[in-house]
Amino acid sequence: QPTTFAPKWGGNNYHWNVYPEALVPPPISRWVVHFDAPVVLLRQLWSSGYYHFLIEAMPRLMLVYEQVLANPAIKVIMDTKERFATGLLDLLGLSRQVVVLHTHTAFLAPEIILPAPVPCGHPVPRLLSKMRDALMAALEKRGLVAGGEVDEASREIVVIYRSGRRGVSNHKRIMAALRAEFGTRYVITEFGDVDLVRTIAIFRRARVIVGPHGAGFANMVFAPPGTAIVEYQMQSPNLCYLDLATNLDFGYFGFRVPGAGQTNAMRVDVPTVLRRVHEALGDRS
Repeated sequence: QPTTFAPKWGGNNYHWNVYPEALVPPPISRWVVHFDAPVVLLRQLWSSGYYHFLIEAMPRLMLVYEQVLANPAIKVIMDTKERFATGLLDLLGLSRQVVVLHTHTAFLAPEIILPAPVPCGHPVPRLLSKMRDALMAALEKRGLVAGGEVDEASREIVVIYRSGRRGVSNHKRIMAALRAEFGTRYVITEFGDVDLVRTIAIFRRARVIVGPHGAGFANMVFAPPGTAIVEYQMQSPNLCYLDLATNLDFGYFGFRVPGAGQTNAMRVDVPTVLRRVHEALGDRS
């Protein structure tokens, strides 16, 4: 249901009393954007980040998706131009209704629809499921993915490649070890920088998702039931993907990597990766 909210003032600070539409500065812009029809406010804290948009912002849209789709006059206001964000809205058939406004831009509309906010790092399972179903239906309608359940024999071990901060310095060695250990049973697929449709297709076939902590794990939302997660965690772990896996009823087999942090590359113990993947597959020791 749309959330009722009211502005509050406190000295020089201005914010809405609904999280996460917080930290909005005073409407001091000289330019005001006018809308003649209702708008859906999909602004979200850190929505330029893939995880926060896909797992927190997009599911909120599901509360009013049918209403927006049925009325092309309704605009969806976002504060990010990232390709993944516009691409997701395009898949849902809403590309002509998207308006990107800077967070500080003031606007006027006859009605503002604010879908209930999602707390940072705590997704809502029913909204995730509804979003996934809507995206899969759209892809099937366009002939971009096959319909029906994924055949168990075609499921794969997906390994996330990440460069730069939180990258894995011995990634190639891990890939070689996984292929040597599991290659006769599963295709070992490396996931890197590919387009949105290809991303969904890859994770739709996942049996186990392996890799370092990072936004790539948000794609588990596209994976089928029974998927398991093997995450290389930082020394001080961020458990948002444990929470996501739990909400999706996936097995989680993450482990901490000594010395790994937010900004440095990590070197991961290969035998530990192999052992955790065996556990994720339910193999007996």
